[in-house]
Amino acid sequence: MKGVTVDVLKIDTLAPKTTINVTFSDKSKITFDTPNVTYTQITETSRSPEIDTIYVVDNVITGKISGEGSFEKTKVRIVLKVNPNNLKNYCDENKCTVDKDSSDPIDMKVNPDGTFSYTLTGSDTISLNQIVGVTVKDYRKFPSCSTKTVVLKTPDKVEVRDPRKLTDEDKKAIDKAIRDANTVDGVSKLPDGTGFINTPTFIEFDKDGNVRIISPNDVVQDWDENYNPIFVKNDDGSYKLQDGRENNVITFKVKDLVKNLKPKSPKITIDTDAGNVTITPPAYENPGEDTDIASYTISYAGKTVTITRSVDKDTGKSTWSGTGVTLNEQTGAVTLEIKDLPVGATITATAIDNGGFEGDTTPLKSEPATATLETVEISYNPNGGTGNMNSQTINKGVNYTLLDNKFVAPDDKKFDSWQI
Repeated sequence: MKGVTVDVLKIDTLAPKTTINVTFSDKSKITFDTPNVTYTQITETSRSPEIDTIYVVDNVITGKISGEGSFEKTKVRIVLKVNPNNLKNYCDENKCTVDKDSSDPIDMKVNPDGTFSYTLTGSDTISLNQIVGVTVKDYRKFPSCSTKTVVLKTPDKVEVRDPRKLTDEDKKAIDKAIRDANTVDGVSKLPDGTGFINTPTFIEFDKDGNVRIISPNDVVQDWDENYNPIFVKNDDGSYKLQDGRENNVITFKVKDLVKNLKPKSPKITIDTDAGNVTITPPAYENPGEDTDIASYTISYAGKTVTITRSVDKDTGKSTWSGTGVTLNEQTGAVTLEIKDLPVGATITATAIDNGGFEGDTTPLKSEPATATLETVEISYNPNGGTGNMNSQTINKGVNYTLLDNKFVAPDDKKFDSWQI
């Protein structure tokens, strides 16, 4: 019963009588004696409730009672809105007091395994930073309680080419993901502006890609001639907060928002006129390209070569290194001579990036790029002569010298020249 406090004033151990004082919410009191009372001293505290994370978009609140054993006589109550100014009393040992500025406790069913859940009804609401409390009362034990603060939902991770170098398009996708994840039935649950400041929540990125979510009400404002708010920014372009509002800012780490996307494949170009094969790494300089390329491998003729990229931290300039091949150290391009390759050789190249953040650190490989040399068959036609000359298969794009004639010319004729 909300708003009622019952105190045992005196227990007379000699005569079976107990004096009880009841205080009502209007501060009125009654005191009475109960004769012939049998009582049991309570010394243990109920098992504590462990509440799952509660997001602003949730309509079901779940949790589990710690410990094991039977939960048949265990009672659980949820307080959807605990007065933040009464937290000390609500979570005070053995009391779990609910004041008049908190919502009424609601009984919840406890499952045999100790789990519990509550589905919000049409009149129930939860909002950002709201404090939800759960009280557990085991049979003949003091109650225990726990609280959980309602938070924003972290969106599904956005796939990006380089987690450490977000593009404007990456940031737009992350911004949208955050807003979508915290919207219910078209209504935003983010800390949007209120009152005269009906501006949606500001989502801004720092230089490392971490996100700050800011209510427009917390930003320093000026007003234009039409009384529209002008939001003041710092020299670095971030929003300037009003004094004392720093703790209202909600942050998401970039590692929780992005997922590393495997790089694009290198490019293999066969130039039969020039007689060479050129392998180039995927583009890695401009926003939106595979700016986190670390290396790529080239496999051909039973061997594999690794070409490694290094970046000067001061200038940002890339240089490439590798052995056993002709390499352009500035572009990372490798040139192979067709004449040095086996007939019909297949060249394979795979790019490798630097990996993502914690939980996503494994470097990813691109789909392998492959190219196979085109071949031609050289055969000799006796044109009426006799004898035999073996044919030969060669790579297209190499210089070839025709063999001397080995055929025997017909009678009254002699060999003149080869006609190709």
